[in-house]
Amino acid sequence: MIVVRSETHRRHHSLELDGATIVPSWEAPGRAEHVDRALDEQGTHKTIGPDAFDAELVDEVHDPEYVRFLAGAWTRWQAEGHTAAGAMAFGWPARRFRDLRPAALEAQLDAHSIASGRLRGIRDILAAHDDKRVHTWTNPARIRSDEMRTGLVTLGQRGLTFEAWCYHNQLHDLASLADDVPMTTFMLDHMGTPVGLAGPHGGQGETEAERDRILDEWHAGLVAVAANPNVHCKLSGLLMPIVGFGFHQRDQRPSVAEVVDALEPHVRFGIETFGVDRCLFASNFPMDKVSVDYETLWDAFIEIATSMSLTAEQRAALLADNAANFYRLVDPEPASDA
Repeated sequence: MIVVRSETHRRHHSLELDGATIVPSWEAPGRAEHVDRALDEQGTHKTIGPDAFDAELVDEVHDPEYVRFLAGAWTRWQAEGHTAAGAMAFGWPARRFRDLRPAALEAQLDAHSIASGRLRGIRDILAAHDDKRVHTWTNPARIRSDEMRTGLVTLGQRGLTFEAWCYHNQLHDLASLADDVPMTTFMLDHMGTPVGLAGPHGGQGETEAERDRILDEWHAGLVAVAANPNVHCKLSGLLMPIVGFGFHQRDQRPSVAEVVDALEPHVRFGIETFGVDRCLFASNFPMDKVSVDYETLWDAFIEIATSMSLTAEQRAALLADNAANFYRLVDPEPASDA
């Protein structure tokens, strides 16, 4: 295996501007160092430096006007007397498909389509919470914006899907979004993560009464989203620390039985609400790795599916076939003997 590595990976700032919100930077030096250590442990790779390239390649996948803006933005900001401690405010998109003007989005989608014939859709992080103690990943207004709807219409016209990760408090907004663009197929990631459902996290779920309220709000939101036939549901992510089960804090990994006890009522509700045909099991690895072993999680999924008295075809749909259909995965043609 050949690994392309550059010391510039270590130069990411600890904060970034996401919409109008300053958030911890997703790209941090620690990520590159973690990958380095893991590769060194395997010892099966060759590390090389990146090839030199010019702005022509950058312009192929970004708005050239945006690239020119960035080239001098920091210098101009400092010239106005600002320091590194301040945020550089600007109205350009910072990550993913923030620029949803039709021409800009079309250009970006064209570039991705040219780069790979495997483009199936776009996944976006919409997760935001009113409580400042819960991490907000993006501008909360994005899920309600006209720009988002315009962009999703474009995806639908191209036959591309849209995957959304949001928190449970945003599910009614997601239901409205899906209702407004019925021509686009959605995937709700991680069942609309219910913050504090099973235990305290970020000030949520501190008491049993609060957890009961979160459960009711979550269920109501899932029902609202499922009313849109263009939305599918990924049965995943419920063992992230933010949900509150606390498995990540234990010295001993949970058993299959413990995972089944934790997840079964929620997975059942998801399947009963969306129907087998619009659900699929997913691991959310490596994020779930802090809480559970990969094999244990999938054994728990299989046990849950078996306990629901589903047919063999329905179990296969949840475990594989629905994912293959949603992502339009096709087995390669068998190699010719000639």
